[in-house]
Amino acid sequence: MNIIKKTITGLMLLFVLLPLAAQEKPDTVYTFRFVTDKDMFYVPFSGNDKDLSRVDFEVD
Repeated sequence: MNIIKKTITGLMLLFVLLPLAAQEKPDTVYTFRFVTDKDMFYVPFSGNDKDLSRVDFEVD
């Protein structure tokens, strides 16, 4: 009987805490393009300015 109580209590705790895991922010992917044959990041090249403006520079 004691095992059943522990199992039920554990499952109830799991179901209570489960919605908290769903509140995490999803990952976001940003694509930056580099000029062909150059190792150079160029902001106005091929829409880089739009993606760069969306980036959140917050450090955890």
